[in-house]
Amino acid sequence: MENKAYVLTPESKRRKYKCTLCHLTYAPKEYEQLFYLKKIIYFSYLPPSFKRPKTVCHACLMSLVKSYNKEEIKISVEIIDKAKKSTWACYSYASQIKDSVFDYEFFP
Repeated sequence: MENKAYVLTPESKRRKYKCTLCHLTYAPKEYEQLFYLKKIIYFSYLPPSFKRPKTVCHACLMSLVKSYNKEEIKISVEIIDKAKKSTWACYSYASQIKDSVFDYEFFP
């Protein structure tokens, strides 16, 4: 399965940025500051059989991709940054990706 996630730059939206999974939300000005400080990044990911892409933060991206690739041992996502005209691959083993983002230690 081909998984693609598109980087949402601060210039790409004028409304708030909200993660579909963990509901982490920022106003455009806040996101702009955090994005350029490399503290957070939001992606647009189109799950299989969906018509509209989902907005997810960097912490939730691989958990979401894993949920649609249950049979895969190695999970891969192609990250696409249209603003910088660059693409790179991100790989991880399914066993190293938590099923839910709330299973990670950084959530209280």
